Amino acid sequence: MGENNATRQAFAKYLTSELANIPGLKGPKTPPDREPVYFSYIVEFRPQELGLNVPMDKFKGAVQKALAAEGVGLGQWQRMPIPAQSVFQDMVGYGKGCPWTCGHYNRKIEYRGEDYPNTIQFIAEHAYLGSVFPPNTMELMEKYVAGMKKVMSQPDAILKLIEDMD
Repeated sequence: MGENNATRQAFAKYLTSELANIPGLKGPKTPPDREPVYFSYIVEFRPQELGLNVPMDKFKGAVQKALAAEGVGLGQWQRMPIPAQSVFQDMVGYGKGCPWTCGHYNRKIEYRGEDYPNTIQFIAEHAYLGSVFPPNTMELMEKYVAGMKKVMSQPDAILKLIEDMD
C-alpha cells in the first residue's frame, strides 16, 4: 500500500508542477504539513488565464471535450452539494423516514443545496483526472500533460467548441 501511495504522490507532484505552467488549468494546492495520497487528482479550470470571458460551465465542457479527444479523461465526481441529493431531499433515510421521523429526533430540518455556495462553485470549477495511480506509469502522466498543453494552447479552438456546443 505504501508503494502505491508513493506512486500516486509522485504522479500528483509531477502533474501539479506541470499544470503550474499551463494557463487555464491548475492542480491542487497542498499545504506543506500535509501528505495526501490522491485518491482523485483535482483539476481547476481558469478561463480568465486564457483571456476568455465565457461562462464556466461552457468553458469546462468544451475543455473536457477537447481533452477527451486527446485521451485525457476529466470527469465529475460530485454534481451537487450532498444536502441537495435525493436521500436528503426525500428524507426517506433507512426506512419509513428514519432518522428524520424517529421518536429520537424532535425537530424539523430542511436541506437546501443553495445553502452551500462554496461547494457549488467548487463543483463548477473543478473536475477529476482519472488513472493517476498504479499500475499506470509516469509515461501516462506525461501524455496527459502533453494533451493538456495542446488543448490549452488553442483558446480560439476552445471558443469554437463553445460556439458549436450552443
